[in-house]
Amino acid sequence: MGVQENITTAKAAYAAFTEGDAQAALRLWAEDAEFVVRGDSAISGIKRGHDEILTFFGQLGDKNTVTIPRRFIADGDTVVVFNEPEVGGEKTTAVEVIDFNDQGRIVRFETYGIEALLKRAYG
Repeated sequence: MGVQENITTAKAAYAAFTEGDAQAALRLWAEDAEFVVRGDSAISGIKRGHDEILTFFGQLGDKNTVTIPRRFIADGDTVVVFNEPEVGGEKTTAVEVIDFNDQGRIVRFETYGIEALLKRAYG
């Protein structure tokens, strides 16, 4: 897939998550995708596959997580998103790196800059 298609998919994934439709978001992810949560909070680590990622989305929902993506930059099969997440009523800024496969599905999502907020929210 091309750069514009990857940006469109990334935007659709954020929109589905924001609308609370985790299943719609996961349809944009490869079955063996990874979601990397940096840091040492109770929810940190690598979530692999749809089941683990869906469970993680539920954990985020428990704290009324909101994401406001502000800017999408792409190069090849990678999209970088400048995001303003809010977890448990506390806001921060984050950078998220999303990698895509040749079919335009998300294969890896890694977030940077939210570690301290997740530690405060989840322990």
